[in-house]
Amino acid sequence: WSELPLAIADIERIEITRGLNVASYGANAFQGTINIITQITDGLSNNRITSTHGSGRNEVFYTHSAKLNKLDYRFTAGYKQDSSIIHAR
Repeated sequence: WSELPLAIADIERIEITRGLNVASYGANAFQGTINIITQITDGLSNNRITSTHGSGRNEVFYTHSAKLNKLDYRFTAGYKQDSSIIHAR
């Protein structure tokens, strides 16, 4: 998830389509597609803080959304801490 340019707190749902009928998405969609749908910004000024804690992992996200003339925008900033120890054998 750290490679995606969005926060998990902003995801509304994930749609997965499998099979050969996804050819309409392009030549690289051979076996399936994954569509990540984010939450809709309703145009109202909104602030949200989401936090999770447990199992050595802590996350905090701050989201601000608003409307500026005809532009709806959303800004998300986050902090992640993972103190779990992974033992390789």
